[in-house]
This record gives sequence, C-alpha cells and structure tokens, in this order.
Amino acid sequence: MKWIIEASKEDIEFARTEAEALLKCGVKVLQDNYLFPQTLPERRMEEFCRRAAYSRKVSRILFVCYEKETEKHIKGYDWDRVYGKSFAVRIFRGDKAKEKDFADLIWDRLRKPRVDLTSPTTQFEFYSLRKYVIACLHFRDIRNDFASRRPHKRPGFSPISMQPKLARALVNISGADKKARILDPFCGTGGILIEAGLMGIRAEGSDIDEDMLSKARQNLKHYHLSIPTKKQDACTIKGRCFAIVTDPPYGKNTRKGDIPALYSKFLINARKVTNTIVICMPSFLSIMPVIRKSGWKVKQRFRFFVQNNFYRYVLVLKK
Repeated sequence: MKWIIEASKEDIEFARTEAEALLKCGVKVLQDNYLFPQTLPERRMEEFCRRAAYSRKVSRILFVCYEKETEKHIKGYDWDRVYGKSFAVRIFRGDKAKEKDFADLIWDRLRKPRVDLTSPTTQFEFYSLRKYVIACLHFRDIRNDFASRRPHKRPGFSPISMQPKLARALVNISGADKKARILDPFCGTGGILIEAGLMGIRAEGSDIDEDMLSKARQNLKHYHLSIPTKKQDACTIKGRCFAIVTDPPYGKNTRKGDIPALYSKFLINARKVTNTIVICMPSFLSIMPVIRKSGWKVKQRFRFFVQNNFYRYVLVLKK
C-alpha cells in the first residue's frame, strides 16, 4: 500500500527523519509538509501512528492523476471497494468548493451511498500537489496527548525539563524498537524515559543528582511505568545498549567552564556503551570540536528555536 503523511510544520526535515527512523525506509517530501514513504503494509503504518511525534495524519493513496483528469478518474474508480457505511469528501490544498461536486460523483458510483459530514465511517481526501491530484482514504489521525504530560503537570517538576513532543521524537530518531534498549544517563525528571516507556521501548535512566532522580521516580510512577533508574555519573556508565538518548545539563546548575570537560568525558566513555547517540546541545556552546576529538561523527543536525536568541541543536552521532 502507498501512503501520504501530513507532517507538523515546525521542522519538515526533522519530521521526515523521524518518519524514516520509524518506518525504516526512505521518505520523500512531496510538497510543503506532506511526506511520501515507500510502499508499506498496514501494520507498519499502525505502529507509526502510535509512535510519531512530528506527524499529524496518515492517509492511504487510492490513485494519482493529473489535475485536469480528476473527474474522469473519480468516475472510473471502484469506490465500493473501500467504502464503509457512510462517507464525506475533504479537499486539502485545493479548491474546497469542489467537495460537493466530487461527493456527487462518488455518490453515483456507490451501491448504498450515505453522506455523513460529522462522523463518516469513510473519509475520502483529495490533495492538489503541483499539477497532480492524489486521491486518498483517511487512515488515522495521530493524537498524542502531549499537553497532559507537559513538565508543569507532572508531580516531579523542574523548569528545565524537556517537552514531551521533542522527547518522544528523540527516542524515535534513535531507531529503537521494542527489542532495543535505550539509556538516558542525564535523565533529570525522566521526560525521555516517560515517552520511551509509553511507546513500549525498554529504557533505563541515571543521573548524579538525587533530587532529580527522586522527581523522575515520582513521574514514572505517575504514568504507571516500571523503568529502572539509579544514581550514577554519566561519565562512568557501563554495559551495552542500542542507543543513548539524552539531554545533558548546560544551565545554571553546571558551571560553563565545566561543560566541555563533562561532555568530553561522557562522549569518550559512551563509545564503549553504544554506536548511536541522540543528544540535545545548546547553541551557545562550541561543542563540535569536543565531539570530533571524542571520536564521534555528526550524521544529522537539527536546530530548534527556544526563546529570544537561544536555540538548541538535536544531534545524531555515530561512531
């Protein structure tokens, strides 16, 4: 089956990268915020919809035609093959005034047509992209209740905690599936661990700050997650894991002069633990020389605006 994904608009390349990591295949940007993955079975898209953070909706492609031939293809398509008990027509990136015209054409092709504009069992969608029209069957809206998991709504609060949407995307971009194990050695209040746990990813967390660990445990318990955490220096972690996914400290609690040394020790030691790191870095630190000297290669880099002139980078590092 072929699919079209409507990505959120914050960062299309970031959304595309997340989609590729989850679907484990190439994903192209069709136009604006629409993504086009390779042909995939339905079960893969079900899992994608359950996990994706930076995508909004998935639809199954029924046919593609030149815009001027749309009515001809509507008349020639077997709509009963994908029809449920009722239908509605929605046009995206096109002339919405044609919704009724397209609905009338589809009505004539159905054995038992019934229109339901509020809760249709079948939603037919049309996307005008460049000179083409893509006719689709709505598959899933992607709804992750990030608002209810914002840091200030957790029992263990810290103002420097990562937002759940970004935390989930970091886990996804690591490429981890349910058989993999990820590690967050700067787990703080547990934002990354929470999102990993809610997706069924095996995770472990550690931090050198007892107060942060206590808050992380409160938060994990609040979401009914059983994820091991322990007090440990991130520069001395041992064992092996699929990926490290983390957001190291760089604020008021860590002296600026100590940060490059901390990152250097952590990155050098992490080479014994994993082949992949997904990590957040502040834009005000010149950290690239530290990364290179520690033996890691930057495979991907994304920049996110935070406030004023402050940006943070998401880096994917490989050995």
